[in-house]
Amino acid sequence: MRFKLLYTAIAVGMLSLSACKQKTTAETAVSSDSVATVVDSQRLEMSSAEDLSLKVFSENLKTEHCSYETSIVLAQSKEHPHLATAINEWVNERLGGKYEGDINDGQAMLNYYQKRWVREEDDDIINGEYNISITKVYETDKYITFEASSYWYFGGAHGGSSLSGATFRKSDGRKFDKSMISDENTLHPLLIKGLVKAFDAKNKKELGELLMFSGACDSDNAEIKLINLPLPETEPWLTKEGLQLVYQQYEIGPYAVGMPTVQIPFTKLKPLLNASGKTYLK
Repeated sequence: MRFKLLYTAIAVGMLSLSACKQKTTAETAVSSDSVATVVDSQRLEMSSAEDLSLKVFSENLKTEHCSYETSIVLAQSKEHPHLATAINEWVNERLGGKYEGDINDGQAMLNYYQKRWVREEDDDIINGEYNISITKVYETDKYITFEASSYWYFGGAHGGSSLSGATFRKSDGRKFDKSMISDENTLHPLLIKGLVKAFDAKNKKELGELLMFSGACDSDNAEIKLINLPLPETEPWLTKEGLQLVYQQYEIGPYAVGMPTVQIPFTKLKPLLNASGKTYLK
């Protein structure tokens, strides 16, 4: 079955949604060769940053083959244009990165992607779902963090999910990324400890036996797999609890383990960061 939308969702590494959380109105049924959207809400939220406002755009769409629920948040700011632009470009990338219009126009952005998704539908799909939710999850006087979650089902035994996030420095819009972690050797044991819990393993040895990732699948040596364990492909982000590291489905384990997630508390995070990374915590 060929379905370009699924390819986009996996390649982007993360889109996202909560199918029930963001839904606020009824759906509108349409045929697959037409598009009818329902604007659920355009809600304005305020950020603690001076002159930064966040506007929520939500739409539901149903066709003959698939239903879509989409909720995004875009930033607006005259005094912090670089921050607003960085946030809105990231949102566009989470949706697929194909929209070339005004990134401050959330309604136009949603209309573009929903029409594109309908055009790319596979006629073999029955009762498919594609849900995306992008929300603000945390904010301090130094940075603001968003998460993008998604769920899709296009047939088969089960659907798929993804989760990604981004932390933006308010002063200039720079996004936190892995390059700011200067001491991966010290991070590694903290990562292993968190994954033991995420995999519900008894100890490191059992974790090593459960791990499955590229370059390690041909090895039965648990210790070698632990040594070669990579950081998540998804960039990390900052939450209320600390640094969040998320492996996507199938990245280091089978479907049953979901998306293994590790939190590094701020008390242990700061020594691991370079000078740029520490600016987020001052």
